[in-house]
Amino acid sequence: LLNTPDSDHIQSLLYNLLGIEDITESWARRGKNREGARNTLDEFMERRHEIAHGALVESEPVKVDVKRFHEFLSRTVSQTDRRVGNLLKSILGSEVW
Repeated sequence: LLNTPDSDHIQSLLYNLLGIEDITESWARRGKNREGARNTLDEFMERRHEIAHGALVESEPVKVDVKRFHEFLSRTVSQTDRRVGNLLKSILGSEVW
């Protein structure tokens, strides 16, 4: 499922493991709704897949691309972590991390 991660695979994984209906709801942020965040993640992951597997890409990644990916992914992971943490806290009655 995560050998080729994208928003659909992540959503499916978290639904199957934890029952979270739509994790992408937590990915919205100022200037980017959840659908925009899904699309951005999928575009970045497709680009990463192409580079990792030696596909011909239109242009080499530059530092600004890598920084944008890192910033976007860090925020998305934080938002996912918060949503999962809140769910586990509601189930277990205490903070889990």
